[in-house]
Amino acid sequence: MSDIKADISTLVKQARESEHKKNCAKGLDVAHMAHKRIVPTTVGDITVLEYGFSSDTPEPFMIDLHGGGFIFNTADVDEQIILQMRRVVPHAKFISIDYPKAPEYPFPAAPDSIYETIRFYVEHAQDLGIDTEKMVIGGHSAGANLATVTCLRCQERREFFFKGQILDYPPLDLKTPAKEKPAPTGCIPPDLAELFNACYVGSYDAAFPEISPIFTKAENLHNMPPAFIITCGHDSLYEEGIQYASMLEKSGVSVSLHQYPDELHGFTYDNTPSAIEAINSMADFFKHCIQN
Repeated sequence: MSDIKADISTLVKQARESEHKKNCAKGLDVAHMAHKRIVPTTVGDITVLEYGFSSDTPEPFMIDLHGGGFIFNTADVDEQIILQMRRVVPHAKFISIDYPKAPEYPFPAAPDSIYETIRFYVEHAQDLGIDTEKMVIGGHSAGANLATVTCLRCQERREFFFKGQILDYPPLDLKTPAKEKPAPTGCIPPDLAELFNACYVGSYDAAFPEISPIFTKAENLHNMPPAFIITCGHDSLYEEGIQYASMLEKSGVSVSLHQYPDELHGFTYDNTPSAIEAINSMADFFKHCIQN
């Protein structure tokens, strides 16, 4: 067992180093425009990056959750996405939550810390200038999984609610082995996807809906917020994103499905016309949610 843990630790270290090099090359390694806040949770102190909090005037609130296979990246990597969304929706407050990463913090550490962090902002909404009737949550890749899981928890706990959810190429089925999923050119290598899943799931059943939302029962989807879902053609997660969109629609949830057949997983982190168009569409969805 110790040898297996050592192997996983080595693989995670290599994956983190590789991703960090990519982020540095793209200028995504450090956030420059955010105010940093530390929020205490039962999981530990959580770093949150804030944008647009210069006024205590109540404004719409967008919660962002970054990608990284549940094992790497920080909230810093989403700054360019948030800044682009703010150009479309300037009169709103945004946060990006630096949730804890597996394998050091496997499930349920990430969703627990995210839920408690959002609850902190809801409880301090008056002082921070947050309109709790106009909140939207969104995420990219692993962050998209965590976003819709947070929506599922909100239905059950009924402490706060969202006007919409933005799911950017979400991994929704961590139960099915990656090698059994579609493998289009340029997709995440199955071995790497399996590493992500093994580190995050830990001792839990991967079919648990809070890990794999694709296994959520229909009766538990009826009150989910409207969803904006992006899928990529060159992505092993393509089919499960479309399946989840169908599940939500059949449960009466409004869904805006945006398919990018020529794009790779993670394309919204690139400074390309397709990425900017996709981010603007996310921002338009946010605007639509808070106006209705």
